[in-house]
Amino acid sequence: MIELFDPARLLPRKDRSLLAAGVLLSLGAGALGVYGLTLQHQWQRAEAQRRTLAAELQRTALPPPPASSTVLADLLRQAETLEAELAASSGDAGNGLSASQWLDRLDALGTADVSVSLAEIDRAGAARIDGMARTPQALGRYVQAWEQQDRLAAVPARGIEIRQDAQAAPQLRFQLRATALRGNKATTP
Repeated sequence: MIELFDPARLLPRKDRSLLAAGVLLSLGAGALGVYGLTLQHQWQRAEAQRRTLAAELQRTALPPPPASSTVLADLLRQAETLEAELAASSGDAGNGLSASQWLDRLDALGTADVSVSLAEIDRAGAARIDGMARTPQALGRYVQAWEQQDRLAAVPARGIEIRQDAQAAPQLRFQLRATALRGNKATTP
């Protein structure tokens, strides 16, 4: 007898496509997980670099250190020179005191407690007075007397710098700057 069919063929076949789809899905999910971890590490490195750069930027963006006293003094002298030149060029040079009037004024202001070591008067009538005072009260009286002398000429004090050096203690070094007001003519006492 000859059999025309194979009984193994009659048995239902096992479908392995569902198993293959599950394996492929697992591999895809694993690849996405690895890709996510890679992206997370890249993001952490970029964030650390951003923080480093922000800190460096903040360090470099700090305001510059204060200028030295010599630079500030030089800038002040330049500003006073420019003010004097501006006043002289605008025809206000006659508003200040003459040299003899300044000497009279400094003589009237002089006291035993205050000594003047330098008096610079420019053509426009502005002044810079350097000196020493024995006490803060003596310096206060000097500045008040300066203001009272403004009836001679409108040259009000516009700045005063006071220092107490260790070498000159207990005396006070001071620098008084005054600028002639425009439009006010000097009068003789």
